[in-house]
Amino acid sequence: MQPIYCNAISSASYTFTQRPHTAFYYIQALSVAIPHHLNIQFQNLCIFFFLFIIASNFLIYISLHCIVARQLMTFPFTKV
Repeated sequence: MQPIYCNAISSASYTFTQRPHTAFYYIQALSVAIPHHLNIQFQNLCIFFFLFIIASNFLIYISLHCIVARQLMTFPFTKV
């Protein structure tokens, strides 16, 4: 049963990096896929892991946009 969760986590992390708008669908699928007789701490750990991936990808996205905007502001434009 353990490889099923590992495959779900790896495919979900790939989906977060490629298509972040489907992250909430994976969170819903994860909450259904985890059996309810498991430890509640394990469920909270999985949810925290996915939320951490979403937050880190969002921060990377914002920081890249700030870097690009700063480069565009300092770019030496030439008059034609």
